[in-house]
Amino acid sequence: MKRNLIRKLATVVLVLLSALVQAENETKPVEFTLAAGPVDRENSPVRVLITAPDTVHSATVTSEDGKTFPADVVAPSLLSGAAAGQRELVFILPSLKSGQSATFKAALATAAGEGFKWVETPGDNIELSYKDRKVLRYWCKTYDETPANREATYKVFHQMYDPAGQRLVNKGPGGKFTHHRGVFYGFNKIAFGTTKCDIWHCTNGTHQSHGKVVQSEAGAVIGRHLLLINWVGPDKATFAEELRELTIFNTPGGTLLEFQSRVTSKVGTVTVGGDPQHAGFHFRAHLDVADKTEADTYFIRPDGVGKKSADMPEQKPGKDGKIPAKLAETRNWTGKDSLKSVNLPWNGMSFVVGDKRYTAGYLDHPSNPKEARYSERTYGRFGSYFESEFTNEKPLDVRYRIWLQDDAASIETLTTKSTDFATPITATLK
Repeated sequence: MKRNLIRKLATVVLVLLSALVQAENETKPVEFTLAAGPVDRENSPVRVLITAPDTVHSATVTSEDGKTFPADVVAPSLLSGAAAGQRELVFILPSLKSGQSATFKAALATAAGEGFKWVETPGDNIELSYKDRKVLRYWCKTYDETPANREATYKVFHQMYDPAGQRLVNKGPGGKFTHHRGVFYGFNKIAFGTTKCDIWHCTNGTHQSHGKVVQSEAGAVIGRHLLLINWVGPDKATFAEELRELTIFNTPGGTLLEFQSRVTSKVGTVTVGGDPQHAGFHFRAHLDVADKTEADTYFIRPDGVGKKSADMPEQKPGKDGKIPAKLAETRNWTGKDSLKSVNLPWNGMSFVVGDKRYTAGYLDHPSNPKEARYSERTYGRFGSYFESEFTNEKPLDVRYRIWLQDDAASIETLTTKSTDFATPITATLK
């Protein structure tokens, strides 16, 4: 009896010691060095790939001078290229000067950071908020092919709230050009085998439908969800599956959204293309812009700020004898500005919703397929597209960011956001 009792006690002690060792390993500080590179960094998202168990969800990052920053420890982003067992430590670095580097320690913790929260209304939408402030809505109504409901359900997309969380700044179904909605990705010219289809206008039964939420994260620094989206052809069969990941970073001064997508084929080789207005990755502003404030829209580009409507010459009367309203200068891939509308690192659109001005910065990543052909429309839509192909073995990968802020944005601000995206801060584990 005594020997059995001793064995049981020894087993309990070993289990407790093992648990203590595991807990110590999970919370063992991680040291790393960040290098700014050739530009100044300000409020930059930082991702550090670390090895940590799934039980770790947050961290406190401490700089050499004792400043602390909240961090989330999450599954790797879709296109991170992380190795098995790695996770992402994510935080916002307030500043790091050009050419400088700094060392940090991260104390890992099992409790999740507080701030972001996802709330789902099944068959309709999923919303992300930060505390009491609404941030993002995913429109994922169940597809309904009946004539009365098809238009409202034939594509999935996201809508951003203004930085104060008071109102949506993106358009939904209906209104001028119902096929343009929110933050959207698709193509109007798709071909596989002998089939051609249009996943932008969603004609002949073609549509995008929500499959499922593969994974979601909600912490103090990011809110993220990874979605499975079905691309359905005219024969009602899924010809491609998309993993679409949306991440919101808790950045000061505005809302930073990151879009990552991987599309794989179920039917062999699929080619995608289109035109600058109906293919690729686009941002469509609220319908108020088309209906009420189109004359207030103007564009900001790497080579300068475009002419506002007030700076444009009077237009000639139309066939009806009326003089059209003056609208701001736009550039599009087709036409005289073609050469100025290709492979931009970023583009900006400043627009008015209600009585408030906002600016959306569209940030392209250098790894995306090229050439990227841009379009601008004063009614509140801009974006770019490319021509490419994909298979099951060679998926189509893209990544973009949208920076949304109050008021007008400077060229310097959008350039900084673009640089952070294209050439992020380098992290090296010690």
